[in-house]
Amino acid sequence: DTPTAPVVLFGGIAPRLEVLEVNGVQMDWTASFIRGLKELDLSDMIDEGISTKQVLEILAISPLLEKLRINNSNLGHHFRPLQVPNAIIQLPNLKTIDLSEISDQAIGIILSSVRAPNCTALKAQGWGEDTTDGLDSFPEPALTHFADFLRRTLSANSDSELGFFDDCLEWNSQSADSGGPGFELCIRYGATAIGVEWATRIIGLGAQEVVHDLEVTISRSTLPDNDFAAYHSISCLRSVTSLTVVYDEPSPRPILDLFGSRSQDSEDGIGPIPAFPRLETLVLDSSQASWLDDVEVLVNRRFGGREAVIGVQVPSLVVVLQMWGFSPIKARVDLVQLQRLRAAKGVRSITLFSNKYIPGALAVVYDDDTGS
Repeated sequence: DTPTAPVVLFGGIAPRLEVLEVNGVQMDWTASFIRGLKELDLSDMIDEGISTKQVLEILAISPLLEKLRINNSNLGHHFRPLQVPNAIIQLPNLKTIDLSEISDQAIGIILSSVRAPNCTALKAQGWGEDTTDGLDSFPEPALTHFADFLRRTLSANSDSELGFFDDCLEWNSQSADSGGPGFELCIRYGATAIGVEWATRIIGLGAQEVVHDLEVTISRSTLPDNDFAAYHSISCLRSVTSLTVVYDEPSPRPILDLFGSRSQDSEDGIGPIPAFPRLETLVLDSSQASWLDDVEVLVNRRFGGREAVIGVQVPSLVVVLQMWGFSPIKARVDLVQLQRLRAAKGVRSITLFSNKYIPGALAVVYDDDTGS
């Protein structure tokens, strides 16, 4: 049975305690021996009465902390959302931070309250029950001082996966070496443009960009035109090598319109560079077939004036069209148009995936060299 009174460990005396792992046990968190920790691991603390404030108090008296993990826990008695104490907690030895399945507010308060300049592993995944009170500006207060760590990690790992969804940003970069730097973020926001702009600032633009292989996914129920400025900023990144756009009824026009545009002048003075200048793979996931017209237009715009972009070699494009759960009557695939698109300048290959039969379609493998 779960005890009704807090557990008193070691008779309240443990002067050499360095590692504290608690799984669903109610404790007296003000006990004098809970100090000077090197590792703090809390799991399944749902009704055990530990608050965000008490976590910060433990961190403040554990300046040599090396690992912090809080998983699947309800940290009650918050400060006013995203308001943090005046005193910042300095944790120079803290290497690993893992905050998973706790409230977004708790993550925001904890990360805003600590400074961990030597962090090598960061995981922040809220459970998403908090939807108001300051989340419009969320990742800024919590993650601003982790910007250098994120940039170092991107540079060390050379790749990352970044997804923008209706209410959250997911960003992962893991080292092939188990001891290397890495981060895993699921950050909620009030508007997608906030997440797009924040991620772009972290990666940097122009000479400040941490160039790496970046896979971007944009999965939205709507694509508002007023988000165009944010999407335009990320289209200037040289890092984007793969772009996936998932949509249903709304047209992805705000995204596809970028392909014919030119971003600001490049740093080396060669003139305007094309949007997504290193893009190699474009994946469109939809139940619609009308976007074939959009794809054909964007390909012509992207590669039609290719020679006019002095000094910029735009990679040829792998196009993947995914049609799941569509109605054959609603989604009339023009096979002649598909073949014309495959033969278009700049298209390396085109693949159509469907989980339903398309009348007139054949299973065809095109030869990349001959186009036949």
